[in-house]
Amino acid sequence: MYEKSLIIKFDYSNEQTVGQITKVVGLVKAKYLIPVIDALDLKANPRSSKTGPVTKAITDSIVNDPELFPFKTKGILLAASQYERLERNRIKMSPDDLEIEGILDGGHNTLAIGLYILSEAMSYTGKELPRGEKTWDQFKVLWEENRTDIDRYMEAQRNGEETGSMGFYVPVELLVPRDAGDAACVESFKNDLLEICEARNNNVELN
Repeated sequence: MYEKSLIIKFDYSNEQTVGQITKVVGLVKAKYLIPVIDALDLKANPRSSKTGPVTKAITDSIVNDPELFPFKTKGILLAASQYERLERNRIKMSPDDLEIEGILDGGHNTLAIGLYILSEAMSYTGKELPRGEKTWDQFKVLWEENRTDIDRYMEAQRNGEETGSMGFYVPVELLVPRDAGDAACVESFKNDLLEICEARNNNVELN
C-alpha cells in the first residue's frame, strides 16, 4: 500500500453518488494543492505532461485572470480508494495504488500550477526557475530540491510580508468508493478507475 496520505480542503463543494462511486466536486485554493503535488505523481494519468503551449496558456490565465481561472479550466481529477471526511470541508485521501489512483486527469493543469507556485517561491528567496521545457519528472526534481523555498514563501504570505497570492481557485473532482469500509465496493471502484481514466483522457483538443 502507498503510505502517503494528504488532506485536501474544498470550498463550494457537493457530492454525487451513483452506484459504487462517490464524486466530490468543488473548488480548491492553489495553496491547498501543494500537498497534492508533494504526495502524488502522474502514474495513473496516461498523458505525458510537459511544458509547452498548453501549460503557457494555463499560466497566463492564472497571472492575468485568476478570478476567471476556475471557469476556464477543467481542473484536476483525483481518485483514492481510502479516504476520511474531516471537519471544515476537508478530506484525507489515502491512495492505495498509484498505478490507478492519484491524479487521473489534469496533468498539464497540475504541472502549470506547480511551476507557477515554484517560480513565485524561488523568486521570493532570490532564485530563478531554470529556463527551458520541463517534463513532469524534471519538475518534481526541482520541486523537491526547492521545497523549503515554498514553505518560506507561504509563511511570508501568512504573515502579510509577501503580496503574491496562492488563493486562486482550481476546480477539483475527487472520486472515492461509496463505502471505503466495504471490500467489495472498493474492489469495484478500483476496477472502474481504469475505464474512467481512459475515457477522461480520450478527448481531442479543439482548434
